[in-house]
Amino acid sequence: MPEDAGGPDRSPASPRSPADRRVVLLVAALVAAVLALNVISALVPGLDGALASLPIVVLALTAGTVIVLARALHR
Repeated sequence: MPEDAGGPDRSPASPRSPADRRVVLLVAALVAAVLALNVISALVPGLDGALASLPIVVLALTAGTVIVLARALHR
């Protein structure tokens, strides 16, 4: 039996590699956006209290996760 009979996922140049890289970049961008929002809310006096009372960050991260998963499953 040939060594490469294990399937396409075992090859070093998997066709999913660029998609995986894009997912990592997207997650890094989302984390950077949340951190930037945290810094901005600390600098603006009223914004910190407004964001503390509303679960806006949790809702935004949940929506972003659902969108990323839906696009990944669609492909």
